[in-house]
Amino acid sequence: MIKVFFISPDTAGAAVHYFQYTSTTDWQGPTRIPGPDLQGWAPAVVAWAGNDSRLDVFAVSRVNNHLLHTFKEAETDKWTEYEDLKGFVTVPPTVVSREPQSLDVFTRGGDGGLWHLSFGNGNWSDWKLLNGTTKIRGQPHAKWFPENDGFTTLIPGGLVGPPNPMVDGDEVQVFAYNSQNQIVWQTIGSDKKAKGDARVWADVPYDVA
Repeated sequence: MIKVFFISPDTAGAAVHYFQYTSTTDWQGPTRIPGPDLQGWAPAVVAWAGNDSRLDVFAVSRVNNHLLHTFKEAETDKWTEYEDLKGFVTVPPTVVSREPQSLDVFTRGGDGGLWHLSFGNGNWSDWKLLNGTTKIRGQPHAKWFPENDGFTTLIPGGLVGPPNPMVDGDEVQVFAYNSQNQIVWQTIGSDKKAKGDARVWADVPYDVA
């Protein structure tokens, strides 16, 4: 099964929609996820540790820039009402799942900082600023990174667009641009805390939106 998610406006405001494909039904949709008016930014979608029996979707409210969350379980086949996770989100969020019932969300806040929100043991953490006074530009990204693959697939063929943070075993490696067009590297441990200060990893010889 394949699902493709996007934001599209309708009479009730911008909402998350998706097309769905299976080998027996071909492409169907679009299907609208009911909810409030959203920013026109790409939603963040993740399956718990790659298990697509549950999908979590994150989007940003157009009214107050809060992070919003909904999910769908295969047993119910229904999307939950959006949960308001607060914050002040200024770029599309990104999310990764290290294991079942574990989520890590990264985004840029109103102060330009890299902010982190995590879910575990059935509860959401408080928002945490990861990089002190360092400001980032553009959207951070995160993805599941298979064990022992190293960093070689992080920027294959050269650096194009935002770098991809990743899950590496029990840790999350987070990369984002700062205002000096440098890549900032921050490691988040299994305890969901930043390990040391953010490090400058590389200079980027062009402007980043």
